[in-house]
Amino acid sequence: RVGAPNVGFVCVTDTIWRTNDGGVTWIVAGGNLYPTLLNGGYVNDITFETGGMTGFASVQGNIVIRAQGATGVLKTVDGGVTWTFISQTGTGSLPDSAAGIYYNNITNLLFASGLDSGLVVSRTGGSSWTKIDTNTFYTGFAFIDDGIGVVATQNSNTCGAGIIHYWLHTFDGGQTWSRSKMYVESWQPMGIAHTTTFFASTAHFCGFGSSSQ
Repeated sequence: RVGAPNVGFVCVTDTIWRTNDGGVTWIVAGGNLYPTLLNGGYVNDITFETGGMTGFASVQGNIVIRAQGATGVLKTVDGGVTWTFISQTGTGSLPDSAAGIYYNNITNLLFASGLDSGLVVSRTGGSSWTKIDTNTFYTGFAFIDDGIGVVATQNSNTCGAGIIHYWLHTFDGGQTWSRSKMYVESWQPMGIAHTTTFFASTAHFCGFGSSSQ
């Protein structure tokens, strides 16, 4: 969404690589990612405002940034050349370990899904956050258009020996969310644009739930 098709990003463990020439060459993005993002943490997801230079990335599994009072969300204002951590505001809403991040360019809402803080939203470009759902272990987002999307979960036991944690879905760009019929664990789901089709990847082999649409 920023400078496509020439500008692009790929995350390799604790590193964000950026290309400015359609993937011919790649450089490591700068900012305060290094070395604070080392020691087990990794970048998991990236989202950008359409046509803008502002973007966000989710960081998962890092004990160092927690000790420093930062959260699992990074922000860039220069198209991904440099990134900085969004500091914890004291509300406890931002996840320390963020699995997914998504910016809706119609509603201007920024969503983060966390393995420790559930589903949260920012209406102020990341400066303040509100919890939508306190259930933990939400993972990735998938939208088929600007209105219809899902957020997946990693914390269901579909073989009948634990909790059933349902995915959430929205039909208004994330302004409201409700429980779907899907409860199979998944990491990053995928939605096919302009269809009603979502895909989920899972390692479970029993008790599969139905589609969320």
